[in-house]
Amino acid sequence: MPGIWSSLKTGEQNSLPQGGIDAARLTNEGILFVVAHVEVDYRKPAFYLDEVIVSTEIEQLTASSLHFRQKIQRDSAVLVEAKIVTVCVGEGMKPRRLPPFIREAL
Repeated sequence: MPGIWSSLKTGEQNSLPQGGIDAARLTNEGILFVVAHVEVDYRKPAFYLDEVIVSTEIEQLTASSLHFRQKIQRDSAVLVEAKIVTVCVGEGMKPRRLPPFIREAL
């Protein structure tokens, strides 16, 4: 499927500003999110130039991670379902607790 990873990543990134989390603030404070786990189920093919909808929901918050559930759809057909776990890291790429402002926004 063309662009599957970029579509999933865009969906994940777009879920943060909607929750009131400013990506620039994360960068300035040295907070990053790295992908720790991905599960992808390909249900139906997509084709180049298909218009798709990427939906993202936060399924779970832990002390240091965000668990996303995502779908990519064309019209009502589900093309892809994915689960992605991202871990909050700080200096030295070591896991760290989610800052309070992130928890409050989500």
